[in-house]
This record gives sequence, structure tokens and C-alpha cells, in this order.
Amino acid sequence: MVPLIGLLLNYTQWGIRLEPVLYSVALFIFITSIIAGVRKSRLAPEERFSVEIGLGRLEGKGIGDKILSIILVLFIVGAIGALAYTVVMPKVGERFTEFYLLGADGQIADYPQELAIGERGQVIIGIINQEHETVTYRVEVMIDGVKNNEAGPVTLEHDEQWQAPLDFTPDKAGKDQKVEFLLFKNGGSQPYLRLHFWIDIAP
Repeated sequence: MVPLIGLLLNYTQWGIRLEPVLYSVALFIFITSIIAGVRKSRLAPEERFSVEIGLGRLEGKGIGDKILSIILVLFIVGAIGALAYTVVMPKVGERFTEFYLLGADGQIADYPQELAIGERGQVIIGIINQEHETVTYRVEVMIDGVKNNEAGPVTLEHDEQWQAPLDFTPDKAGKDQKVEFLLFKNGGSQPYLRLHFWIDIAP
């Protein structure tokens, strides 16, 4: 019934999302439980369905029936245990870090394109921790492979965001110089992520 409920929700304004599916399935169970209760109350007590679990009921049965009954009970207990484990220890989603670069006005554009030697350039760097753990980050600015500035360290909890301006000042003239931003994670010596753009430096 869950796929059918999802199919119906797909054609409504709510769509297939967690809350609509949860509420719809819960409402379906509630309504059908009421209907089942009413129908059961109309039956004679001896005709009503009931479930009895007890190993004493296995007496008088053949060895094959006893083995099958025990296996069935073990499967039920295992399914309940697996469900409990899934609820208590949910699967961790994909681990990653969002690392982005904005212009000085906060847009994904208007990065510095031309500067003079000693002239300060500025961008805004942003980090969003999606690693499902606490992480410490550090950012280095490199111009043509030479370290020019750095930011951090900054420690972020899972799903926490950090954004700050970062300056760099070129000290060598030349065209098409690579301004690179290296993100380091938890004190690592190798960059975890990289971003860059190109810039012309006038004398």
C-alpha cells in the first residue's frame, strides 16, 4: 500500500516527501484498524482471529512442524531486532564538505581579475560541514604556487556553516597568475578541496 499511497501523493500539492508520506500511511493504518475492529466485533468470539505464541502449542506435532515453527519464531525475533537496530542506529548519509568562493559583493561572480603589485584583493570563502562529525578546517591562499595568506583554523559541527572574507596581496607582476584556495581538514598536510581563478598582476 505504501507505493500506492506515494503514487497518489505524487499528484497532489504535497508531493512525495517525508511528512506527507508519514501522515498518509499513519492515517491509512488508523482508518483500516477501525474498520477491522468493527468487523471483528460483529463476529462470534470463537470465529475471531487471534494470535497465540507459546512453545507448549508444539506438543503433539511432528518434528518437521516443530522445526518450522521454531524457525518462524526466530525469523520474527530477528526482524524485530533488525528494525530496532535500524531505528536506534540510522545509516549515516554521504560525507562531504561544501567549499565555495564568492566575490566581494557576496555573489558567485565579480572575482578580482586585475590587480597591481601590493594592491589588496578580496573574496569571500564559505564552508559547510556535511561530514556527520566535528571537523576543523584551515584555508590557504596560493598565488602561482606561493603561499600568500591563510584563514582558520575554524571548527564546525555537522551541518554548521562558516563564511568570511579573505584577502590576498600579489607581490609579483605577470599575466594569468593562478590564485588558488586550498582547504585542509583536521590538520592534514594534503589539501582536501581546491578552488582557483586566474588574475593579471600589473607592475
